[in-house]
Amino acid sequence: MNSFYKCNELTAIAIVLRYHKQWQQNDIDALTGHFFQQYPFLEKKEHSEGADIESVRFTWNNKDFTLFFECYSDSIWIDSTEGNSAKLLAKLQHKINNLKEVI
Repeated sequence: MNSFYKCNELTAIAIVLRYHKQWQQNDIDALTGHFFQQYPFLEKKEHSEGADIESVRFTWNNKDFTLFFECYSDSIWIDSTEGNSAKLLAKLQHKINNLKEVI
């Protein structure tokens, strides 16, 4: 399995991700595909497009999260609006960081 994404940072409100190469807004469909390919335990729900930001809602362990792509700053992050979101984000980051590469 290819590792397209790396967790750069965990904050109280988000998991900050880094993609393995530069991207533009017209790449977001491919980036989304790579994300769910790399993390198949996440269930994609809904993709929303905006002028310079796009989001993809997904679930993990029956909890809602959102993956954001902000084009002007090349920023990618995950947040959650669930109660205890800091704890949920920490658990999700732990799961993401502890995936074993499949060769």
